[in-house]
Amino acid sequence: MNLSDLFGGGGGFPEQRAFTASGSFTAPRTGKYLLTAIGGGSAGLLDGRGGGAGGFAQKLVSLTAGDVISFTVGAGGASSGAAGGTTLLTAPGVSLTANGGTTSAGGTATGGDVNV
Repeated sequence: MNLSDLFGGGGGFPEQRAFTASGSFTAPRTGKYLLTAIGGGSAGLLDGRGGGAGGFAQKLVSLTAGDVISFTVGAGGASSGAAGGTTLLTAPGVSLTANGGTTSAGGTATGGDVNV
């Protein structure tokens, strides 16, 4: 099955929103929603070595108009070697966690259909 089959013949999602600060979102209509959580990336080191990327969790869910999606956005590492923050996303029947990266590894993720 192709994702466009789930959303009508036009393909893709009719609307997309990205949130860079913690908060909540109320589903405006009943339908399918592709929820994505991305953890904060680690800061690199002063010797020039980069930091690890944040984890990535994604899940396709059915929501009803008025359902609330709550999220805490993990910040990127702020100083040399600092780990990235964890992003948490909850909705009815859904709990996504995307951990922040470190200087030695990328972040992990749980709760999604895809977890990287």
